[in-house]
Amino acid sequence: MRKLLYFIICAASFLMAVVFSNILLGIVFPNSLLGIGSFVSYAIGFFVARFVWMRLQTTGAGGAEGPFVCIATGAIMLGAIGFTGGFFGPMMFAPEANQGPLLGIFYTGPIGFLLGGVAGFVWWLVKRRA
Repeated sequence: MRKLLYFIICAASFLMAVVFSNILLGIVFPNSLLGIGSFVSYAIGFFVARFVWMRLQTTGAGGAEGPFVCIATGAIMLGAIGFTGGFFGPMMFAPEANQGPLLGIFYTGPIGFLLGGVAGFVWWLVKRRA
């Protein structure tokens, strides 16, 4: 059951990273040739999901994590949960609303990312004192 939850979190992290990196790469390189922007977006998504998967596997191992690792893990995990909830929730509950997925892109994803970063820092402080 735990592995399934880890897989869902990693899949949400992959989706969030692909969408946001594709948006950012589309702004920076508007006329990318041969889909290089999409390839880079999928690579970024893969590495983000791999980072989260490895962090979830070693959480209970008692390893020495720095504040950046804890902040990044919390931000990615809660940001991904907020993004997928805000992106797919309006599609399920209000399918006639054509701008529903924008909720996940502009509101719940970034807010979850920020709150996750704060939660990751608090987690690091608690683990450091223990």
